[in-house]
Amino acid sequence: MFKKTIILLALAFGLQSASQATYSELSMCPEVPSSTSGAVGNFLSNITGTNFIMTKIAESAAQKELKKEFNSKFNVELYPFGGKSLLDGKFKGVKLESKKIASDDLNTTNFSASSLCDYNHVTLKDNNLYFVENFLMEYSAQITNDDLQRTILSPSYLKLLERLNLKIAGFTVFKVADPSIEIKGDRLLMSVKTLAPAPFNATQTINVNAGVKVENEKIVFSDIKMGSLGNLDLNSVLPLVNRMNPFVHKVPLDEKNIATIRIKDVRIENNTVWAKGLVVIPQTR
Repeated sequence: MFKKTIILLALAFGLQSASQATYSELSMCPEVPSSTSGAVGNFLSNITGTNFIMTKIAESAAQKELKKEFNSKFNVELYPFGGKSLLDGKFKGVKLESKKIASDDLNTTNFSASSLCDYNHVTLKDNNLYFVENFLMEYSAQITNDDLQRTILSPSYLKLLERLNLKIAGFTVFKVADPSIEIKGDRLLMSVKTLAPAPFNATQTINVNAGVKVENEKIVFSDIKMGSLGNLDLNSVLPLVNRMNPFVHKVPLDEKNIATIRIKDVRIENNTVWAKGLVVIPQTR
């Protein structure tokens, strides 16, 4: 879990940018302490090469850990205040890019991220990582058919479907299974089977044709069109369809930290979902 936290922390560092954030979100950023490394400390780090060497070591370590976790190649550019600040867990930022991320938690293409705050600070205590200050990260990504297929077959998404199952007295009376999804043009085509085991032995396939939009900073289905529902009522099916949303909004980092994903813009174009938004990691209380 600690390694995973380190990796997701790397996603939270980046170069300053404000194209997606609102004023209220930027107000969450901490002020840069005047004592951070200091002009003399930065100068000495630069002329002795300490800053350069430590930065390259940190970049290399981050790239190795990211590749190990996601089986993906990342380009990481770290921007510290100075050598001493880097040791203290204080950063200006890191630029992070990957052409392909494929894991149980994240599946996306052409991912890039940059932080919104000028000052970032984390600390390690008892093998646990703590966020001394809020982290705000801006990101952009593409989601392809391959990315979505990986997501709906991931353990976390299958657990989501399992929570939709209905049990009475320990017996399953309604089950959702066999999800499939495809991006076609500017639409999402999704299907799922609803099963009613013995003694009912009833199976129904629900086919959904939908667009996507941003609502309350989340990706939701829009303009939903349903295929033949048989004996199922449309009003009873829509809540089920919306709960099968494959776009994750919260990512647990560990027992203490949760990253909230705030979607700012989404569209489907040329068989690809294009998304931009923020990841907010609150200060550890």
